[in-house]
Amino acid sequence: MEREIILEILLLSLSGTVLGLLFCLLRPLTGKLFSWKWHYYLWLLVILRLALPVHVDAGIFPSPAVWSPEQTQAVQTAQTDRTDIGGEETGREENAGNAVTAGTEETAGAAGTESTGAAQSSLPSQAGTADSSAQTEDSAASVSLDGQSWTVFRWLLLIWLFGALLSLAVRISNYRNFVNYVKADCARVSDDRIQRLAGELAEKLHIRKWLWVYESPLVASPVLIGVRHPFIVLPKTELSLEEARLILQHEFIHLKRHDLWYKWLFQLILCAHWFNPVLLLFRKMMDRDCELSCDEAVIGSLTETERKRYGNILLDTAERQLKLHRSVLSATLMEGKENLKQRLQSILSFRKRGAAAASVSILIFAAAAALAACAPAGYRQTAERSQADSSAEGNASEEGKESSGGFLSQLIDGIGGGWKEELMNAPFDIDPAEDAWQVYDDETLLAGKDVDGIWRAYFYSGGDGRIQAESFAFCGSDSILIAWAEEPVDITVCSSWELLSGDFKLVHIGPDGTVNTLTEEDGGKETSVTLEPGRNVIKMAGREAKLGKLDISFQGLNSSGLSAVYYTEEEEDAGRLAENIQNGAAGKEEFLSSLTWLDEDVINEAFQVLLDRGETFTGPELEEIFSYGDEKEAGELLVQAVKDGKHPAFSGETIVELLPYMEETAAVELVQEMDREDLTFHVLEELLYYLDDGDCETCVNHYLDLGNTLTGSQYEEIRYLLDDEAAQRLDRRLGARQSRDDS
Repeated sequence: MEREIILEILLLSLSGTVLGLLFCLLRPLTGKLFSWKWHYYLWLLVILRLALPVHVDAGIFPSPAVWSPEQTQAVQTAQTDRTDIGGEETGREENAGNAVTAGTEETAGAAGTESTGAAQSSLPSQAGTADSSAQTEDSAASVSLDGQSWTVFRWLLLIWLFGALLSLAVRISNYRNFVNYVKADCARVSDDRIQRLAGELAEKLHIRKWLWVYESPLVASPVLIGVRHPFIVLPKTELSLEEARLILQHEFIHLKRHDLWYKWLFQLILCAHWFNPVLLLFRKMMDRDCELSCDEAVIGSLTETERKRYGNILLDTAERQLKLHRSVLSATLMEGKENLKQRLQSILSFRKRGAAAASVSILIFAAAAALAACAPAGYRQTAERSQADSSAEGNASEEGKESSGGFLSQLIDGIGGGWKEELMNAPFDIDPAEDAWQVYDDETLLAGKDVDGIWRAYFYSGGDGRIQAESFAFCGSDSILIAWAEEPVDITVCSSWELLSGDFKLVHIGPDGTVNTLTEEDGGKETSVTLEPGRNVIKMAGREAKLGKLDISFQGLNSSGLSAVYYTEEEEDAGRLAENIQNGAAGKEEFLSSLTWLDEDVINEAFQVLLDRGETFTGPELEEIFSYGDEKEAGELLVQAVKDGKHPAFSGETIVELLPYMEETAAVELVQEMDREDLTFHVLEELLYYLDDGDCETCVNHYLDLGNTLTGSQYEEIRYLLDDEAAQRLDRRLGARQSRDDS
């Protein structure tokens, strides 16, 4: 199993490397024919080749000679047989000669003939004995070799996994340090014209949601940072409006194309193939193609004079000392001086590609994609034979079945195989005096709350009307069905398992606390159970039980006679939470801790009860409620509570934080409940970036209704966020106010 996983990883790394090197060799030709954007996205094929274990045998690669264990053993046996038979024939010729001599002395030559015939007739049985012995020795050697290779590949798999996780952790740590470094002395750009220019470019490129442009003395090159919430940081230097426009256009194109996501994907590939140094070269080339393609997009609509100005910006940036730490999750105007010459040449020699070049580039891209999917046939044969070999050995038939699910299942099995053995062989360490041991025979304990003991499972799934586990070690009791019946309901419990050791059973606990054993037998069984009105529980109980292939399911749970069905005691407590909150048996803390178990209607019902009771909620608490509940209905409940005075109004910062989690309509209504002190221009400005045009107009009007004023510069900062009609209405309102102030 581990061997197939390691071979698959090595094959992906090798084939991806070969494909990338092929693209590099063809680069002098393709660089003259196709755009840099084409080259940039060509790396996506290398990424997919490195990531996806999909192989198509197109007969392109030669099939090498593959020696399976049977072939190797057969050759060794044949060689051994020839050696043994040759030795035996020589000995038998000598014996035959001696016999003939003896026969001549006694009776004539007949005895020699008989002796020779006897010696020859004994040859097959002796050869068969030697062959059997050779096979036994080869089989023992093969088993020993397999055991050694199993250990080696298991260690290789663990080393690979450790290296991948370590590589990922280092990259995440470096990125966080990088972001903290940039944010250490970061402020919004002081030039209002640059901020307005950024808004115009965002609108032109159809980028609706974006964050502010910042400036920092810690960076010497403009940079785009952030995957989920990107923002632009400019160096703290004097920039003309034209220079700012070209720089921002460059960074906004990175944002529009999701280049940071693309780079992040490549970083994950680097983590998986951390042992392959060639991929670091590919990353540098991809970063260079990213900047060249971005330059290409910027200068496509520029005049020759503007292109020269853009080139001068690159030169000026290169001359400044680059203090910014290199990061894969950022997109800078200047990745490094080593690529400056090529970028300047690309700018000066820029020409638009025609339709013919575009068509040819698409065809070549498709051909490259087909090539990327190809794999050597020899590898597939090796994998197939290795699976056949493993299934042919003693108890490996089950392993052969488990490994037939493809690379992903093999990876999981390879990593988890040791865990499976560990959990099944680990001791229980349960004292016979403990409840977890005694609950199996103690009906009083069984009828009460679940008794926690030992619960270990490999490939376990459950909690939705069915429980399955590949291997299961259990000591204690656990509720697997809790059904509240309003009338008698008949259900069927379907169960099967392999009892390897210990004791295991299923029981039914009726509303009166009576415990009835449903089955203690392994194998497949269907048991009918009548659920009486009230609370019925199906539990499993074990005493140092070790099971294989556990499978329990229920039929008949969709009956109208059941008022509620739960699969754990925690789920039951959460499901009845609204009722408990209503009667005062539970409060806000219990509600928040049970959100993951609750249905949306239960969350909203309990939320309304708590609001009516006068409970108050913070921003992070509301984020959880909106995430797990119906955000629209929960928002309406919150707005109504604020309007009715049952909940305090929220600050502008809190509403901005809640906007990604709640409906915009509810957020706007909460804004309308804010007073003049809370709704500052800074808060208004933050809100408008996340709202639609109509909602923006509503918030601006409310801001003015509270008696706030808009200065000329403030008005210019937010005007582009409104549509033309809203801006005209706002112009008329501000004009009328100015007339009143003048009079």
